[in-house]
Amino acid sequence: MKKAKKISIKATKGKGKISYSLSKKAKKAKIKVTSKGKVTIPKKCKKGKYKITVKASGNANYKSAAKTVTITIK
Repeated sequence: MKKAKKISIKATKGKGKISYSLSKKAKKAKIKVTSKGKVTIPKKCKKGKYKITVKASGNANYKSAAKTVTITIK
């Protein structure tokens, strides 16, 4: 990859606080994700699959839930 890439992950139906966390492999590759779901992939990121977990904390009426998003670098 010649340039750093930026993408966004957006939770549309989550209730409560939304948080994003990187897998160990993604952290090691220096991928970053903000609290608003903006993902930055560095230009020297190795090819492979990297995972980001999106979690909604829920509230009094909704259970907490999590979903894992896989980003593939070719």
